[in-house]
Amino acid sequence: MKTFDIPLFYKSPVISRIKNSRKLNDPRKTDYSPTELDFGPVIFI
Repeated sequence: MKTFDIPLFYKSPVISRIKNSRKLNDPRKTDYSPTELDFGPVIFI
């Protein structure tokens, strides 16, 4: 498997937490739906 280092300016603790949550809920990556963060008037997909 190919590995590479992601530059620090592309890393985010928010994204890391979302990815870790998805990994725990779907370890085999069978759910292809996007993650939605709903903050009321603003929804991030």
